[in-house]
Amino acid sequence: MAPKGVGVGSVLPDSKRTTTEIARDCATDVMKSYTPDTQCIRNPFQGCLQTVGIRDTMARVTSTSRPPRVTRASSETRLDDIAKHIIELLQEDGRQSYAAIDKAVGLSEAAVRQRVQRLLDADVMQIVAVTDPLQVGFSRQAMIGIRVSGDLLAVGDALTAMPEVDYVVTTAGSFDILAEVVCEDDDHLLDLLNQQIRTLPGVTSTETFVYLKLNKQHYNWGTR
Repeated sequence: MAPKGVGVGSVLPDSKRTTTEIARDCATDVMKSYTPDTQCIRNPFQGCLQTVGIRDTMARVTSTSRPPRVTRASSETRLDDIAKHIIELLQEDGRQSYAAIDKAVGLSEAAVRQRVQRLLDADVMQIVAVTDPLQVGFSRQAMIGIRVSGDLLAVGDALTAMPEVDYVVTTAGSFDILAEVVCEDDDHLLDLLNQQIRTLPGVTSTETFVYLKLNKQHYNWGTR
């Protein structure tokens, strides 16, 4: 029953209506004013605050939530002076602790660890044990000069996939590609040449330079 003095169908002032009644009336107004392109944002105590176009809202959400474009420049690893110093220290001794490095570069141990990991993940450097193959069971090490007729990249990729090949470079000169190989003995080297390298599509000739002695193998050339 309507309150005294109020006719049926009349609307009470907000101050005399319950929250439930206000919310019900707001919902009714929303249903009447709703169109596919609009939505009504309503506060039960203040009435309709604003009507926002759904398409406009979606456009704003799309433009602000789109991930930033990754450009070629942003994906390249940029080395600052601290990163270069860390690399030089590890070139001198790859077994140095993070605690020793942080004192040299002025960073915390945790910061040094993060920087080293980023350099490893970006393939800027590797931390490995460099050995003399001739002293660890591989009696034949050689550099093979390869002449190619056709796609150099395809031949280079095929050589890279061979486990005996530890170094591949595309060159300008009398050879198109140089590949360093590490083999157990002469039979292993001969099989690698005849059955794998010389049979690659595009390879026209090879020349093998067998190593007799390892005179120097250092990697501490620093940074620029």
